[in-house]
Amino acid sequence: MIRSAIPTSPTTPDAGRAVAITYAATGGQHAMVLMLQWRIVGVETDFQHDTTVVPAGQTAATDGSAGQVVELRVRTTNSTGTTFSMVKQVTLG
Repeated sequence: MIRSAIPTSPTTPDAGRAVAITYAATGGQHAMVLMLQWRIVGVETDFQHDTTVVPAGQTAATDGSAGQVVELRVRTTNSTGTTFSMVKQVTLG
């Protein structure tokens, strides 16, 4: 079963260029594809960027600027279909 929400805790470690992501300990274990997706609000109309989820935590290089808002979500896919987590927002510092 695909979980509809995989919690993340974004922080901004790199003066607006990257977001550090920590995942909850549960969720996504049965996904065949587990991708982190993001977009810069007001610049990109869709989640154009994606990378494979690293469950231990990862950094997404957004190439954004300080003050911009980044939206992040996780896309999970298995034999029953595709679903997305809740969208999380973080303002780059």
